[in-house]
Amino acid sequence: MGFDPEKHGRRYRLIGSLAGIPAMLIAGALVGYFLGKWLDQRLDTAPWMQLVFFFLGMGAAIRNISHLLKQVQKDSEDL
Repeated sequence: MGFDPEKHGRRYRLIGSLAGIPAMLIAGALVGYFLGKWLDQRLDTAPWMQLVFFFLGMGAAIRNISHLLKQVQKDSEDL
């Protein structure tokens, strides 16, 4: 019933993982947007590639967050 440093450390790692979710969303959106903008300049298709790659970036970010949440849920069951 005493203090378990391993369990305490795992809690902080889980909190740290969850704190990275906003950064994942922002990074996915920005990478997709700027990649699409670069392609639009090369292919003269503005604004279509920006939109397509923005939403692809958001989709990838949401997919990664979904996997992260499943992993966090699995890891938190042991606490």
